[in-house]
Amino acid sequence: MFIGIGKSLPQIADLPGPSRPGHPSGSDERLVTKWRTTAPNEDVTIPFQNASHNNTTIAVAIDFEIDWGDGTIETYQAATTNAAFVQHTYVSAGDHEVAITGRCSGLYMGSSQGGNDATNRNRLIEVKNWGDTKITGLTYMLSYCNNVVVSATDSPTRLPLGEDAGAVFYTQARRMFYNCDNITTLDISMWDPSLWDQINYGYEMCAYLINCESLKLPSGITAAIGNMMYCFFYLGNSTTDGCTLEWNNLTNSNASFQITYLLNAAKLKGTSKLNNWTINTITSTTYALTTNLGTDANSKIELKDWSTTGNGFTTMANFIRGGRINYLDISGWNKNMTENVGSWGYFMYSQNTLKEIKGLNNLCFNGGTSFVYFMYDARNLLFGPAGSDTNFGSDSLDNPLNTGITFGSAFYNVSYNGDGGDFTNAHPPNISSWDMTIAGDTLSMFTGAQFNAGVDISNWDLSGITTAGAMFYGFCNVSRPTTVTTQFNNISSNCTNFVNCWRGSGVTNAIFNSNCDLSGVTSFSHSLYYPNQWAGSIFSLVFDSSVDFSGLSTGGFQTCDGANVDGAEYDLMINRFWATATNTSVPIRMNLANFNGDLIFPDTLTQSMTTWTTANKVIDTNKDFVALGVQVNDIVYTKSGSTYKYSKVTNVAATELTLADNIVDTSYRYYNVGRSDAMKNKYNLISQRSWVFYDGGPIIS
Repeated sequence: MFIGIGKSLPQIADLPGPSRPGHPSGSDERLVTKWRTTAPNEDVTIPFQNASHNNTTIAVAIDFEIDWGDGTIETYQAATTNAAFVQHTYVSAGDHEVAITGRCSGLYMGSSQGGNDATNRNRLIEVKNWGDTKITGLTYMLSYCNNVVVSATDSPTRLPLGEDAGAVFYTQARRMFYNCDNITTLDISMWDPSLWDQINYGYEMCAYLINCESLKLPSGITAAIGNMMYCFFYLGNSTTDGCTLEWNNLTNSNASFQITYLLNAAKLKGTSKLNNWTINTITSTTYALTTNLGTDANSKIELKDWSTTGNGFTTMANFIRGGRINYLDISGWNKNMTENVGSWGYFMYSQNTLKEIKGLNNLCFNGGTSFVYFMYDARNLLFGPAGSDTNFGSDSLDNPLNTGITFGSAFYNVSYNGDGGDFTNAHPPNISSWDMTIAGDTLSMFTGAQFNAGVDISNWDLSGITTAGAMFYGFCNVSRPTTVTTQFNNISSNCTNFVNCWRGSGVTNAIFNSNCDLSGVTSFSHSLYYPNQWAGSIFSLVFDSSVDFSGLSTGGFQTCDGANVDGAEYDLMINRFWATATNTSVPIRMNLANFNGDLIFPDTLTQSMTTWTTANKVIDTNKDFVALGVQVNDIVYTKSGSTYKYSKVTNVAATELTLADNIVDTSYRYYNVGRSDAMKNKYNLISQRSWVFYDGGPIIS
């Protein structure tokens, strides 16, 4: 047996063996692999790690005896980095066990050294023992070895830093187990965590383990990994049920840690655990948890008890976007994990399988710069009751650092499916105490969201928003709570539109506090289009008595049909339109809204004229208009079907009223007379500012 003949005593002492300090007595110190050849005289090439070496250090790192398993035993010492491989020809086809004893820098199957190619890689079918070979790298260790399995239950040993001239360890763990299609179970949890001490790059480390059903990595790793993108890309993707993943107690000191696509396209089952991570700063999260859909309806990812020594996350953009996990547990996070997050945009965009996030109460949004599409289309997500760990904490946004932030579509369609159509446990998000002075817009913020109650925004300071368009479009129109109130506070003149705000929603009450300045709003178009339709379309629209509509223009209240706004509320709107709004041709289309007309004939909507041949005269020989108290400047309307025309009385005779406008003909021969301020101001808006009204007309007793 080769023992290092011709070597000096210190070199002999360096050879591994049972008596070597720190090496377990009786353990197998050999690197043992199995190779399969399928025809006579096929070659096997074994490439070794060389990336961190020069020609001097490679000779120290690769110096071993190799038993090829067919009776051939050789010694090998690398001379140059370009020759860091061994090669052997097998006379007979079959399975061959190869054992290496001594210093071996580690397998480098992803390289092309010595002509290593796909055919050669596929000849490697098993790693049976890692041994004590003092490896110097992990990169591309078993990359592209489509037929390999790992049955080894020991850990590789690494070349101790500072031991000799060869003590260099490569800083990458790139594609370590990449594209190993035959691996169904990979347990390297027993590996020495110090193998990662120098690692700063883990790109695609365990990517494309498409048939893997269980993956365990070492606990207690301390590293400075910058790039861990695609680390578990497509993990378990071709399995029937998915894969379980376990990698706990990682400490990573890199101040620019990237976990983009970390679990992208992975298919998971059971509970995957990445718990107790201590990180410095995570700077990229895009598609980190965007997993594929497995068969396990209770699949869970645990990221419990994460902590930071630096800035924590600086972004959560696209973190779970489009993912297909069912439960996420981030309990045990401190506020400082997320207090420096800028963008929450697309955080869980189109994540329509996630049912619960445990630990939501620990998130901090104070550093937020964007919440656009924050939880967009999270149709199955259920918030717990306020105060629970599955809803936001009351202090989650209490001291914001930025302004002008968009909340566009932040909660779009959240809980749309409830719990299988049952909305009993579909609690609204606990956001009543959010400091919304930061908001720049709330466009479509709650569109389509379905909860067992409305969201309380009554304490929000919305002075910074420029639009509330579609803010509650379709909100609670499936869950249908009995009462849903949206109470706006401190709107400023910066806000320009409420287009589609309550359209088709389950909102029953919209209230604008007295501190709301609506003078900048140009349009409420479609905002009241058939809300609460299943319950009579009753809609209370409450403005302050001093509300300013001076900004209303061609959008007006166009196509606000279907909102049964009561008389006093509509009266106030008409009166304030006239008092504050000077723009012309503003449409007011509210077909179910009625105003108080103070009608001469209060019990019926119209009377019939006896003569209707003069366009500007109401002639009714059955009435005495003088006795009825009709006066100049009272308002007459004529009606045909659901259409009204209005004019002012300029002269009163017993059976004849002379009008300022031509509103009488064969079709418009039905009339009534009103004296209310709302009716007069409505006529003023029509005649002097060309406003167009299509409403339900006056209230009759």
